[in-house]
Amino acid sequence: MKALLVLLALAACSPAPATREIPVRDPSHPIASKADLELDRLTGPWREVARLPGGGACPGAVVDIARNGDRLIMARTCAGGRPVPRQVAVTGPGRLTDVASGRAEWILWIDADYRTAILADPHGTGARVLDRDGAPPPDRRQAVGVVLDFNGYPTDRLVWTE
Repeated sequence: MKALLVLLALAACSPAPATREIPVRDPSHPIASKADLELDRLTGPWREVARLPGGGACPGAVVDIARNGDRLIMARTCAGGRPVPRQVAVTGPGRLTDVASGRAEWILWIDADYRTAILADPHGTGARVLDRDGAPPPDRRQAVGVVLDFNGYPTDRLVWTE
C-alpha cells in the first residue's frame, strides 16, 4: 500500500503529457494552396488579424517576411516581445514548411493586391489571417470566410483580434 502511495505521489509530480493539436478542418472538403503565389510580393510587414485554434496564440502579432534565396524568413513579434524568426522552405506552390520543425503551412488565399492572406495548417489544426493594414475591409473579411469554409475550416471558430 505504501508503495502505491509513493507511485501516485510521483505521478502527480511528473509533467503533464504534451498536448496534441486536434484538427478542426473537415477532411471531406478539398484543400488547395495558392498555386500562383509571388514570393517577392509576400515580403514585408503583416499583422495577424484573425486565428483559428492551433499554434501559439499571439493576437495582433506583427509578422515580417523576408526572402533568403529560395527560402523565407518569417519573424513574428508578439506584443511587448522580441521577434521570433523562423526559416521557411517553399515546398510547392503556396506551400511552406518550417525548416526546424517540419511543420507545414499553406497559403490558401491572398487577395490580388497582396493585402490579406490566409495561412493554414493543411492537416487542419489551425489557420491564421494576416493583413498589411491590420484591419481588412468587409469584402476581404467576407472572402476569408468563404475560402476557409470552402477548405473545410469552421468559420464560426475564427477569432478576429479587433
